[in-house]
Amino acid sequence: MRTISLAGFGLLLAALGAVTTAPRAAGAADLSVELSNGLLSLHAEDVPRRAILDEIARVTDVRIRVTDGAAPAGDDSARTPEPEGADVARLRGAALADPDPRERARALEDLAANLDQRAALDAVVEVLGRESNPGLLERALDIVGSERALPLEPVLRLAASNPEPRVRIKALTRLSEQAARDVRARQALEVAAADDSSPAVRDTAAKLLRDVAPK
Repeated sequence: MRTISLAGFGLLLAALGAVTTAPRAAGAADLSVELSNGLLSLHAEDVPRRAILDEIARVTDVRIRVTDGAAPAGDDSARTPEPEGADVARLRGAALADPDPRERARALEDLAANLDQRAALDAVVEVLGRESNPGLLERALDIVGSERALPLEPVLRLAASNPEPRVRIKALTRLSEQAARDVRARQALEVAAADDSSPAVRDTAAKLLRDVAPK
């Protein structure tokens, strides 16, 4: 899902300039958002701006984040941006539980863009322990590859028991980068080089062992 940030309430008003506020019966509200041939049609009466933004996001798959700027009295929804931690929590939920692998992939990429937050890295590590899609596992292993303090447990499990040779190879590659700091990484390479059922995995593990051997 793409994100559009509206910095300042004046821009928000411009974006919602088509909103009408005709009088209605007490408690009544009307909201309609339609997207057809690239044209967005919006009709809203007596509807909070946050509800309008949420409906636009649902219809267009574009999330609108309002940041800074003053909001009209009584409209707190436009004044308070979504906390970064809440955004990471949403992405974590999608990466772990969305039934559509394409949506899980999108969430994973968004987490990768937020690795400066520890919660995002933790979520990607959690994906390593719970994901079954080989392509997504490989991508998650790529994402954590630059992390010096990578938790090894999920990577060790993938290297030892994932049914896909390409995932085992990727996990072994990540372990080779950690061999100097954790003896378990080198041991996993030795076991794979000797016992893995795939010739490609055995050959890769043997090469990685040579690469990490003391010079």
